[in-house]
Amino acid sequence: IFLCLIIAFEYSLSFGKVHRFVKVENLNLSILSKDEFREILQNKEKKSLDREIRFLFEDKSWKRKAKDLDFGFDIEETYKNAYGLGRSGNLFKDIIERINLWLTGKNIPIVGKISQVLTSKFINEIESDVKREPVSSDIFIKNLQVVITSSKSGIELDKQLLKSFIENSMIYKGGGTFDLPVIFVEPLLDESKLKNVKEEAEIIISSPITIKLSDESYELTRKKIAQMVEFIKLIIADNGNEEVIVDISFNNKSVRDLLKILSAKIEKFPIDAKFIVEDEKVVIEPSVDGIKLNKNEFNSLLNENAHKKENRSFKVPTLILEPKLTTEKADSMGIKELVSTHTEYFSPKALNRVHNIRLITSILDELLIAPDEIFSFNKTTGRRTKEKGFLEAPTIIRGELVNTFGGGVCNVSTTIFNTTFLGGYKIVERNPHQWYISRYPPGRDASVSWGVQDFKFQNDTGSWILIKGESTKSSCKISFYSTNIGREVKIETTPFSNFKTHSVKYKPDLEVPKGVEVVDSEGVDGRDVYVTRIISKNGEIIGNENIFTRYYPKNKIILLNPDDYH
Repeated sequence: IFLCLIIAFEYSLSFGKVHRFVKVENLNLSILSKDEFREILQNKEKKSLDREIRFLFEDKSWKRKAKDLDFGFDIEETYKNAYGLGRSGNLFKDIIERINLWLTGKNIPIVGKISQVLTSKFINEIESDVKREPVSSDIFIKNLQVVITSSKSGIELDKQLLKSFIENSMIYKGGGTFDLPVIFVEPLLDESKLKNVKEEAEIIISSPITIKLSDESYELTRKKIAQMVEFIKLIIADNGNEEVIVDISFNNKSVRDLLKILSAKIEKFPIDAKFIVEDEKVVIEPSVDGIKLNKNEFNSLLNENAHKKENRSFKVPTLILEPKLTTEKADSMGIKELVSTHTEYFSPKALNRVHNIRLITSILDELLIAPDEIFSFNKTTGRRTKEKGFLEAPTIIRGELVNTFGGGVCNVSTTIFNTTFLGGYKIVERNPHQWYISRYPPGRDASVSWGVQDFKFQNDTGSWILIKGESTKSSCKISFYSTNIGREVKIETTPFSNFKTHSVKYKPDLEVPKGVEVVDSEGVDGRDVYVTRIISKNGEIIGNENIFTRYYPKNKIILLNPDDYH
């Protein structure tokens, strides 16, 4: 009963007031009502507004007063903390706490408040004055000297720590002067990491490098070498840490320019062996190997010599380029002598046709046909177009002469057909013209048309064929050179038969006077003819071919004035 009376008495002493022996920032605020408590702290708050905090770094300083940061006391929260001592609602706990207050008392901090916006603004102002990016060392060559620039540490503001300093010092320490909390950031690259690179670069530019060519030398001067040197910085990341490695090499463009200069001095294109015709015999003009600079080996030798301290010279490495047609291969092809030849003649007046004939003949000249290869006129010469240089000239299309690009090339296809025919080679495809053309051997013409008609033959011998083409303004000659295997060709041609009289066709033409008939083109009667090719070898017949050709009538075209046309 006595204990209960004591407890009740103790509770009555502090009823509605802060418990006895409670201090706030060393101020005895016990046994005070809330209003009394508030009044004392408000007076203390007014005095604290002139508190000042100052930060120092190097030769700079930054300061703020408490009022500049909108500093103040949270009196309500502070009172709540003070009044709450011994009043948790847990009777046993509260009795123990009240006994402790009687025995030792308790000093609690004032709950302060400060503007986060103004504090952040103050911190950002300091940061803008202090922050400095780290500066890495650099390395370069100037006036034939390797130069390393000084590195410099960076500075970063420890913003979290600074914020804590401001809040704690203002609230609990009444301000003060402090060293600014900063973090020094080391550069990724400093002088120590470039020491070995500098030594390497000094060796590279120490003296000229002599490059020996076949009959002269090319000197890379120290200045030129220095211009070629390139320092390459590589950033390597490992577990969140970054490291810079500096490599030294020669600039790719500079090396390419050097290779270009040297290549122009030593490189030669390979020259194929050539077949030269002399008195129907073939002699071989030897091939010549080409020379090419070995770029990969050159780069290795250049780098190797650049790292030498003496004897800095090397012979330029080269590669031998073998021609496509070597002398040995040409010797083995069996192209020795004239096997067959044929010439066709035409009027030199049709200039466009003459141009086309000469163009096609030049395409066939020097052509090589392998053993068993099938030659195609269309595939070899390609489509006859304006872009390829062909001109418009008359071409037989559906029984009439029409101007097309490449007109007249049948003169060449007929010529090569006859060369093939006379040489005893196998004919794979041959198409006659629609009507008979008197300048060609009867039954031995060959018409070609892109995508429609082709001339093909097979080299059915064991030796290559060299085609030689020659043309003038009135003739086309095609010759085959190979190995004469002893084939003899006899040709028998029958007289024309089965004649079909041509018709006459009238066409209106405004330029023709009335009552006058103008022959635009003469008619040609249709006819049939047989050609037999007999091939023998050593007196024995090995081939007998009959070729039938039917020529259709060609209309005679007469032009009339439209008024006379019925």
